Amino acid sequence: MGSLNGFFSTILDLDDATFLAVDRVRSIPLFYSITDRKIILSDDARLIHKEIGGGNASRLAASEFLCAGYVTGNETLIDEIKQVCPGEVIRLEKSYGQTDTHRQRYFVHRPSNGPDAGDEKTKSELLDGLNVTVGSIFSRLKDVSRGRTIVVPLSGGYDSRLIVTALRDLNCDNVIAFSYGREGNRESGISRRIARELGYEWFFVPYSNEKWEKWGGSPQFKSFLDSSHNLCSVPHVQDWPAVWELKEQGVIDGNSVLVPGLAGDFISGANFPKPLLDQKSATTDRDILAYIVNRRFGLWGADRLLPATRADIERKLSASLRIGGTYSLPAACAIYESWEWGERQAKFLANSVRGYDFWGLDWWLPYWDKQFIEFWSNVPFELKRNRKLYKSYINRRFSELTGKRINTTHERHGLIYTIYSIQTMLPKTPITILSDMIIGTYDLARQYDRHPMAWYGLVGEGEFRSKYTRRENINSFLSMRLLSSIEPDMKMNDFLRIDAAPGETGSLSS
Repeated sequence: MGSLNGFFSTILDLDDATFLAVDRVRSIPLFYSITDRKIILSDDARLIHKEIGGGNASRLAASEFLCAGYVTGNETLIDEIKQVCPGEVIRLEKSYGQTDTHRQRYFVHRPSNGPDAGDEKTKSELLDGLNVTVGSIFSRLKDVSRGRTIVVPLSGGYDSRLIVTALRDLNCDNVIAFSYGREGNRESGISRRIARELGYEWFFVPYSNEKWEKWGGSPQFKSFLDSSHNLCSVPHVQDWPAVWELKEQGVIDGNSVLVPGLAGDFISGANFPKPLLDQKSATTDRDILAYIVNRRFGLWGADRLLPATRADIERKLSASLRIGGTYSLPAACAIYESWEWGERQAKFLANSVRGYDFWGLDWWLPYWDKQFIEFWSNVPFELKRNRKLYKSYINRRFSELTGKRINTTHERHGLIYTIYSIQTMLPKTPITILSDMIIGTYDLARQYDRHPMAWYGLVGEGEFRSKYTRRENINSFLSMRLLSSIEPDMKMNDFLRIDAAPGETGSLSS
């Protein structure tokens, strides 16, 4: 398995055992259940759920789903249904009148994050090596596409820019790019300039609150949510309606290959935990654990987790991380990267291709190519920090091809978030509480009416105003909606404190 590249899942059924395996990022998931010495397998967890007659709901899995947007480890929302983890092979024994399970990881993403050699020669050699690596992985994409149209969701960031730059470098003409969002958003403006400079056709799909309300109320959206969560992941909705619109317009046909820029930033060092980078003392296992809980289990605010909920999550994390003591900063970041790869990257971000599956489209994830992963796993820590090597390479290649340099930027939260960030560090006084309420009221209207994705129209203004407290994003609302539909007996207040918070205008009870 370790020698294979690409994106796959596989089932091998023999007389004495059944083998299951998925690729390094679980891009095509597999699920199984063992009941009464019977093995039930599927790539659709709902079918297994129906076959076993429902099963038992897991409270811990539900809390993870609600607060992180995915269930960690090999579990799902149902105790009797398990999933194959990324980079894993499972052997299900059939002998001795019972079914035993053996699990083994053939791949674990744990970068070396070695020391920096500290000279320009090393950086130059790495840039040359990256150039060879990029050429190889996009040559493979070119081969896979077999002349079909390659469709790139092109943002203003680095990852998708490298995709179109590398394809132009290979003289690929069968490429179109698209962007989406509220009219006039900065990401789309940069996207259009990049496509124009590289000579690729570019399309834009405008989003609005009203459009999201219409899309969200459609039978297609309901079907997409139902078919994509697999009892373990909140579906990724961001470009789902854009692909729908472009298919309706005939821009994207059924023979296209979607190539999103997923994980390029992660693999090249973007997700080093900032609190750990800023920390002056040695990093402990508790520091790593606290960061994961606060950062990745905060769809409704990690500070709102009930003590019992947080304790359950921390116990499960501790068991999965298997760490103890103190660590150097590079080692601590490697531990976090390994967790992030197996959970958020695989369960939520890579799972976004379910949206392309829904529309019957092929896809490819170049940054999860085996060669790309191996290259970055051996890049020195300081050249991954702030993505120094990655950004330097992309800027250089784009400039060499076009003679232009386009600054990369993302939507900024603006002055209101700067003020709020400062206030969160100040002691609570009547003045700060009052100003927080004023800012909260202003930001409530701003987020609903001006968010660049306009996707809170999916929630509806009334629900948004009653629940939004600046902690949440669209996945917060989707996690609540899906959990309520899958396990209606479970409520938000089973896992969270839902009492009034600064800037809150109503109850969060579902």
